[in-house]
This record gives sequence, structure tokens and C-alpha cells, in this order.
Amino acid sequence: MLRLVLASTGRVATRRACSQAQRALAASAAGQTRSGGLAAAAAPQRAAFSGTPAGQLGASGVACAAAYGNVDVKGASNLMQGEGYAYADVRTSEEFGGGHAPGARNVPVMLKGPAGMSPNPEFVQQFEKAFPDKAAPIVVGCLSGKRSLMAADLLSAAGYSNLKNVEGGYQAWTVAGLPVETA
Repeated sequence: MLRLVLASTGRVATRRACSQAQRALAASAAGQTRSGGLAAAAAPQRAAFSGTPAGQLGASGVACAAAYGNVDVKGASNLMQGEGYAYADVRTSEEFGGGHAPGARNVPVMLKGPAGMSPNPEFVQQFEKAFPDKAAPIVVGCLSGKRSLMAADLLSAAGYSNLKNVEGGYQAWTVAGLPVETA
């Protein structure tokens, strides 16, 4: 059974991502994809799932959800200071080391390799270790806002229910003059 929860934007790409996830799950069940890996590729504005193990998608099969909102960087900073939101930075560890929002924790959704960027096959498991409470308030950011959308889609599908995507990411954070830390 396919469950689809659209964000307030109701973007068609989310439906496409869920359809791809449903096909990937069926192919995985038929033994047509490599097991245990995540091969997610960014669609223009949402994540596209491929090869995600059924265990990460919930008991009902494919649980595609974009049940999160977007927030600008000043709103994210206010949520962190006033409402106890944690900041999950999904950039590479090298990017994170160059500067990040104060108190941010780094869980890369993409990894830099010899052939360029590729999906982190352990992203959801690593995120669950860093942020075990799936109801905890978390803002998710990256460099510009694209990878954080992919991460928010993956995390929503994994059961995280209180996420905010940081629009504009770290670039907008620094342009706004918000405080930064370096690792």
C-alpha cells in the first residue's frame, strides 16, 4: 500500500519520488536491485528513491511522506533559540568543517568520492543514531537547500515527524549574518 502525504506545496515531484520508491521496493523484493543500499538521486526539487530497503520504508511498504515545512534561515535560527530545534547539517564532512550553524550535527546525505557526489547508503541509519527521537524538532540544512530537501524526504519516509527544511541553506545563513562555528 502506498501512503503519500504532500507538503503544503503539493509538488508533483513528490508523487514521482513515491512512484519510484514503490517500483524500487518491488524490484528489490524480486531480487532485481542490490540489497542493503540506498541509491537516491535528487529530482529537480525532491528526492527520488531507488533501491531503498523495505525496512527503511515502514511496515506498510513504501511510506513516502513530505510531511515537513520549509523555513528561512532567520526562522530556523529562531526555532533553534526559542523552541529547542536541533540543526541537522546534511552537507559533506568537509563542507561542515568549513563552518556550520552553532550546535549543528553533521550527517551527510551525499558523499564526495572520486567520481563526484553520490548518495550516502547509510544516511538514514546514521541519522537515527544522531537523532534517535523521531518526534524531536529538527531543522535540516545543507549548502543551498537542495540536499536538505532530499534528506527531509528520506527522513519523513523513515518516520521523522517534526522536520523543517532550511531554505537557502548555509549560503543564506552566512549572507544573513547569522553566527557560525567551525569544527
